[in-house]
Amino acid sequence: MSSSTLDPGSSRRAISLSHPPADSAATNPPASFPRILPHLIYDDVDAAIAWLTQVFGFQERTAAHHTQADGTTGRAQMTVLDSLITIGRPSVHGDSPRRGVSSMLYVYVDDVAGHYEHAQALGAMIVTELQIHAGDRRYQVADLEGHQWTFAQHLYDAGPTGLNTGVRWLRLQSRRDRANRPDRRGQPGRCDRCRPPDPWCWWWR
Repeated sequence: MSSSTLDPGSSRRAISLSHPPADSAATNPPASFPRILPHLIYDDVDAAIAWLTQVFGFQERTAAHHTQADGTTGRAQMTVLDSLITIGRPSVHGDSPRRGVSSMLYVYVDDVAGHYEHAQALGAMIVTELQIHAGDRRYQVADLEGHQWTFAQHLYDAGPTGLNTGVRWLRLQSRRDRANRPDRRGQPGRCDRCRPPDPWCWWWR
């Protein structure tokens, strides 16, 4: 059984973390919960659920939906592929980023280019365009109340051991992008960076 001690400076009792609960069948963290669970604050949780679902493709765990006495949503859980976030109204936990952004979430998706195009088409505010950094192709976007999100797709391992892999990937991607251009299909490329121009330069191919 866990013990409790009086928390200095208050009348509340603090639960000791040194003893596990009697129910040894419980898992920590609970099943289907990540080790770290981000919580975001929104003034309008219902609008946030709709926006995150439509623009980012998240899904609500409706079984965990918490409705307040006035009929509005007080708290909800949103699944992000194999991850989870909770969202709620301003409280002791924090305030809306409309009054100051204090965090950003970094989310890995399977097709970041498609995710970017979908969010952009629906009018999301793109903060940074698609770019490659440290082996991730990523972009940053603000949601309806200003929370900052970076969506990424890991392409190759960065650092000394992954540098050559990254260069090879960039070269291959460059070749594919240019080969798919309607005006260049089946034609040799020509690089403006080379003097004299080299038709086989990988910057073009």
